[in-house]
Amino acid sequence: MMDRAPYHENVTIIGVGLLGASLGMAIRRHNLARRITGCGRNRQRLLDARSQGAIDAVSTDLSEAVSSSDLIILCTPVQHIIENLPTVMRAAEPGALVTDVGSTKGAILRVAASIEERGVTFIGSHPMAGSDRTGHEHGTPDLYEGATTFITVEETTPKDKVAEVSQLWRSVGARAVLIHPERHDRLVAAISHLPHLLAVATVRMVSEVHDDENFLRWVIGGGFRDTTRIAKGSSEMWRDICATNPQAIVEAIDALLEKMQEIRHEIASTDMRELTAMLEEARRYREGLEDEA
Repeated sequence: MMDRAPYHENVTIIGVGLLGASLGMAIRRHNLARRITGCGRNRQRLLDARSQGAIDAVSTDLSEAVSSSDLIILCTPVQHIIENLPTVMRAAEPGALVTDVGSTKGAILRVAASIEERGVTFIGSHPMAGSDRTGHEHGTPDLYEGATTFITVEETTPKDKVAEVSQLWRSVGARAVLIHPERHDRLVAAISHLPHLLAVATVRMVSEVHDDENFLRWVIGGGFRDTTRIAKGSSEMWRDICATNPQAIVEAIDALLEKMQEIRHEIASTDMRELTAMLEEARRYREGLEDEA
């Protein structure tokens, strides 16, 4: 792997937290770039990430950081991606490829489409990878191995650039899946955003039980821990997700509430046959998903 020439001369990673640091480490491990620059607001944290081996150079100047890069990856929360994208697109050299790791795509792509075309291409990415921990110190070069990465494609998206982005993610171990941005936002609202918000709601409900907190900490079981672990994720990141994909998330919540009402009705009845059928149907469907993974 290390004998071949890298795909990129200069890669800039904007936002060197968990996702950005992990991507930098993976790019370095697989020899995908000659030089990796990390850009962010906190110089000391960038220096720490460099010491960790995630990046080669640091910059707190966004325009300067991207000016000589052929590949630029925005790894910040979604709202920061939206805020920084115009500067990035205008400062990048013609021919540069820009992508991201944002969990919603429609709002980001609308910003990219509004910027005057000057030979810089933006293609949205969303790796389904992460952790309830944040920060470069938790970065790992194998974070993306085996993870699905959505790559958003429309009719006008250049096929050669799609291939380039796909190659990046496959090279760090991810499975590249091409998808239309609208379909992406609907899908992840159901399979990613809704489960997180359900975990948040469950934690909030338990917090209002008003029992002894130390006792609760001692008696809660694996089911609660497993289903609510994701509620420990970054509040800023999840706020941005909800702010940029509200329609699809609200539709998913409404659909869930309807299902919960059905379950509630059957639990309240004296006949458990329909509830048993619901439980069995869900069990089989979930097992089927596991078999196909």
